[in-house]
Amino acid sequence: MYTRSILFLFLSVSLSSTQVLGHFGATTQYFAQVAAGPEAMTTFSIHNPGSTPSNVRLEMRASDGSPFHDSTVAIPAGGLQTVTIGRGVSTLKVGWARLSATSGEFTASESFQLKSGGMNLPVVGVLP
Repeated sequence: MYTRSILFLFLSVSLSSTQVLGHFGATTQYFAQVAAGPEAMTTFSIHNPGSTPSNVRLEMRASDGSPFHDSTVAIPAGGLQTVTIGRGVSTLKVGWARLSATSGEFTASESFQLKSGGMNLPVVGVLP
């Protein structure tokens, strides 16, 4: 009985977490943490696994939902684009991001890095 309960719990957690993660060929992916500003930058690596070009809209929003970045990235078939947003923005902005394919498919990962006292802090990787 104990083994069956553990197996059920493991399968429940595994299946529920699988549904949340992004996958190849996704049309929308969310990232829970982004940062952009004089001491922060966020980098997205966006891959098109398909055989046709893909256009991906990148929206970054503050915690209250107000937008602070919106762009579209063209990715060739089988290609990879890296987009960095941050340094050069006058004030620190933090929030979340939504990437959505306006055509084609994609998968993405994110990393962000902060500075403190002029020194770079470790890069933090984020999956959708």
